[in-house]
Amino acid sequence: MSCKLCKSSNTKVIFDLREIPANQNKVYDTEDSAKNCKTSNIKLEGCNCCGFVFNADFNEDNIDYSGLYDNNQSLSPYFMDYVNSEVHWLIEHEYISDKDTVVEIGCGKGYYIKTLAEKLKDGIYYGFDTSYDGDLNFPDINLVYYLSYFSDKYSHIKPDISICRHVIEHIENPIDFFMSIRKAIPENSLLFLETPDFDWIIENKTYYDICHEHCSYWLTGTLDMALQSSGFDLVESLHGFEGQYLWVVARAVKMPVSLAMPKGQAENLAVNNLNSKEAAAYKELLQKLKQYAQSNNIAVWGAGAKGCCFLNLTDTNRQFFSHVIDINPNKQNKFIGKTAHPIISPEQIRDNTIGAILIMNPNYEKEIQQMLISLEYKGYIFSVTSNIL
Repeated sequence: MSCKLCKSSNTKVIFDLREIPANQNKVYDTEDSAKNCKTSNIKLEGCNCCGFVFNADFNEDNIDYSGLYDNNQSLSPYFMDYVNSEVHWLIEHEYISDKDTVVEIGCGKGYYIKTLAEKLKDGIYYGFDTSYDGDLNFPDINLVYYLSYFSDKYSHIKPDISICRHVIEHIENPIDFFMSIRKAIPENSLLFLETPDFDWIIENKTYYDICHEHCSYWLTGTLDMALQSSGFDLVESLHGFEGQYLWVVARAVKMPVSLAMPKGQAENLAVNNLNSKEAAAYKELLQKLKQYAQSNNIAVWGAGAKGCCFLNLTDTNRQFFSHVIDINPNKQNKFIGKTAHPIISPEQIRDNTIGAILIMNPNYEKEIQQMLISLEYKGYIFSVTSNIL
């Protein structure tokens, strides 16, 4: 298949996974509905010309962001501290001022744009997301939500900065998406992007970060090229969330430059043997899990995308993990897609005699440990990246 970014035919399959849940952040009311959830395939192809990585088997018709889909992370104090630190960084570096007009593209539950509006109350704020289901009236801040996609239909807003967090990995044709943003904003307006860093996934062997919902995977140089091809100049790029995410600030320019292939970019993929690496890593993990499973009920902490993908890679028959723990009450007493692992609250750990807990994201380890101490949990706690692989 030709590259979704530069249209080169010089691509290579680097990761192949069949029959996984199409929606990793969707949970299910019953065990049967979980087992019979919609499934899709992943066939990641890497472009040898530009370094872009995309899912050639992505099926947009199977994506469902309504109903029981829930990617809300705002219940975590650690995550909200991270959000506040990112907002502080944008303000400190003068990418946002107290009188700016700000748009958030794909605002989800709306907590990010609301955090900005509460900090800088003289600004004007707009959140765009078809799945937003929160309040629409805010008497103390200038915040408006639109239950629609951002496009040149809203060019009259003229934002000083547009924020787009964890959206571009869900976009199948990124150039078209970036061009649609460029047409909707004025020249010299800023664009702030946040997306998972594919290099970090490979370096840390977190192959459970590869999911069907994410049809595009980004390296810094490839993202810079895509933005330049769409009418933006790179201002700054760096990493956040302990290296897991790319942060990019770009400025809208008058005319898009021609598509230029960054030389050597594809060499940074470092994934020629990705499937064999994945197999070896999980073989080692499963051997260690067998030792714990002989004398303990083991639970995974985290019913989000990482937890769902991890369980569908390692425990399709529920041999090793008895439960999934999550602090989100909307996910508790429901089931993970396809594997149908039951989801419980932290307070239910005692009732289910959980002897060991595997934390999916080490960034939350301290927060989870403190919660478990308050619950007087006496079992073993470990995380995938820090203790297993």
